[in-house]
Amino acid sequence: MTAFVLVPGPFTGGWVWEEVAALLREAGAEAYPVTLPGLGERRDETGAGADLETHVEYLARLVDGIDAPEVVLVGHGYGLFPVFGAADRRAGRVARIVSIDTALPENGAAWVDSAPDPEVRARLAEAARSGEDIA
Repeated sequence: MTAFVLVPGPFTGGWVWEEVAALLREAGAEAYPVTLPGLGERRDETGAGADLETHVEYLARLVDGIDAPEVVLVGHGYGLFPVFGAADRRAGRVARIVSIDTALPENGAAWVDSAPDPEVRARLAEAARSGEDIA
């Protein structure tokens, strides 16, 4: 049996995966649609303290708790960044990484660099510098 961990981007939550999760479960797989700490409905859990490290560790612990022999991590947008980090930490447990509508980042690239629109990249970069809440 395969377990799919479904990781959304920063402006949504695990709820965006519910239809996909239902289809995966109907097909006999396990599905774990997640909302990363500090984002979406979990926004108030960590305050400003949530960062990439928080998200990588959260996913790594989630993988540790899955009994299925094959784990597939699926990332959309920013979600791909913690997926890569968790897969690196749990290389023996993660069978595949799936990128949904997200360019593969180059080593050392920031998430904002992956936004295709230059105006969006500039807005995200400015928000990150100023600490502005853009969600």
